[in-house]
Amino acid sequence: MFARILEMNAKKGQAHALCAAVEKRGMAACAKYAGFVDGLAFVAEDNPETVLAVSFWKNREAAEKFRIEGYPAVADAYRPFLDGEIHVRGFDVALPGVYKAKAA
Repeated sequence: MFARILEMNAKKGQAHALCAAVEKRGMAACAKYAGFVDGLAFVAEDNPETVLAVSFWKNREAAEKFRIEGYPAVADAYRPFLDGEIHVRGFDVALPGVYKAKAA
């Protein structure tokens, strides 16, 4: 499994609007590509303008296909909400399952 993480700084007061764009435009665009698994968006507790968007893919090749074909339009959809550039990183998922805490 592979994850693509976007780190973005939203304009003041725009983090939740950016997250809505991630859901409506970004994840919807990802879902059109084979190999997309799921996605999440986070607003940082210590800096409410910092947003992370994470997309999960079956493999790096699927994520790369989206990066080349679909990502440019998605990035353009995020720009009205941004203060600065989008920082994109890829990660191999080392723990590809949901951790379940043992009941006490």
